[in-house]
Amino acid sequence: MSWRPIILITALCTALSVPGVAAAEDPPPEVEARAGTQAPAEVRGLSEPAKAGDPVAAAKAHLADPRYHLNPADLAPLRTVKDGQDETVRFAQRYRGLPVFGAHYLVHFRTEGGQREVVGAGGRFLTELSVDPAPAVKKESAAKIARSLMARPYGAPEGLAARTGELVVVPRGAGVLAWHVVLSGKDRTARRPVLLDAYVDAHSGRPLFAVDRLRFEGPVQGSGQTAHGQTVPLNAYQRADGAYELRDRTRPMWNGTTGEILTYDAKGGEVFDYLEPGIPPGTELARSATPVFGPSTPRPAPWTPTGAPARSTSTTGGSAATGSTARAAPCTPSSTSPSTASRSPTPSGTAPRWSTAAAAPSTTPSPPASTWSATR
Repeated sequence: MSWRPIILITALCTALSVPGVAAAEDPPPEVEARAGTQAPAEVRGLSEPAKAGDPVAAAKAHLADPRYHLNPADLAPLRTVKDGQDETVRFAQRYRGLPVFGAHYLVHFRTEGGQREVVGAGGRFLTELSVDPAPAVKKESAAKIARSLMARPYGAPEGLAARTGELVVVPRGAGVLAWHVVLSGKDRTARRPVLLDAYVDAHSGRPLFAVDRLRFEGPVQGSGQTAHGQTVPLNAYQRADGAYELRDRTRPMWNGTTGEILTYDAKGGEVFDYLEPGIPPGTELARSATPVFGPSTPRPAPWTPTGAPARSTSTTGGSAATGSTARAAPCTPSSTSPSTASRSPTPSGTAPRWSTAAAAPSTTPSPPASTWSATR
């Protein structure tokens, strides 16, 4: 019997039993860079011991590592979230004592067997800021600028009040020093409250941007201008992102799930493209950034060279493209009864929108399929 196999097995077992000796090394952490800053956007794949006790102190101790290129003293703790074995500490960046807009950094921990370790870190920390933190514009002036210029998209809000808060650094280039102004009032057009966080350049007085704190979603009353310059009321829908769509949920057929009238934007396409099999996939609803729809200047409607069948679409669920359809009688060149066809206003730069209903023969040249209204 040979002793060689026994010697090899003994040597292998001895090597595996020695502390610190592993069969294979762990892969190094992955570091994702962020343009415009030395601080990494994310460091993942970590498995490094962390200090016990206060999680904020443990996170700052970890971020003191040179690979992060930041000073933990420039981080203000915001909150710590614990979920079972996982724990996350969130910090906000400070530049010479001032908050940096949108600059947060996080450290993720996991605790197993009573041992806490760092499993990842990252966020947004701007290392190239050099803006002068001394304002040249007074806070009272910033409030007047914000009040007069930055609430215009909301018309002329009633009782608009402007309250100037703290100075912040907007992370653009070397940084922009800005006054944070809170605007509050009531939008008379939409009949709802207005609450904006407005930012004014503290060196030049230039309005920078505003953030709407209130997010609405649901039916709203809008208005629009037809291609002939007439202003008409519109039943629209405001999405959670602030955009407005031509969705009419005011009719009795709306049951809370189906039965809304949708106006699609066909962007000047031909009516024949929308006859069969239905609304082409990818056709978007007519939408606007404000509750006001319509062209910037009145213009005559373009027409197709010959008459074509008008059409209305009805569905009981799903998309209009797959629902049942009811085709109106063919249109012939003459005049149209207002009771059988209604024109919807059009955002600037698009062809007129039409809502058609099956009715007696109409005598107007068929419009292009700039939009179709569908009931679903």
